[in-house]
Amino acid sequence: MMAMISPAYESFSESLSTLHFARRAKNIKNAPRINEDLDQKALIRQYEVELKKLRFELDEKNKIIQTNELVIQLEDEKKQAEQDKMMAIDALEQASKRYFQEREERQNLEV
Repeated sequence: MMAMISPAYESFSESLSTLHFARRAKNIKNAPRINEDLDQKALIRQYEVELKKLRFELDEKNKIIQTNELVIQLEDEKKQAEQDKMMAIDALEQASKRYFQEREERQNLEV
């Protein structure tokens, strides 16, 4: 018995069923694979593929680690720069205080 899509009201449920089946059939995905016995060569190929995948993952994780180390290094450099900045500000304030003190002493001597 062949399913047929028809505009007739009597065929509505069969037409709907056919359309549902067609949609399900359309969504089927096939993934072709080579049929091979698990002999030594096939196992070696599988292991090579897995090693390649693992090496790639390891390289990606190493890149992330290196990036994290670089971020930590940059943060340390930033902290050091902030400390240097604060020391420079303190030194400038001390020099400014000495200048004003000397200026005040000079004004007192001139009077």
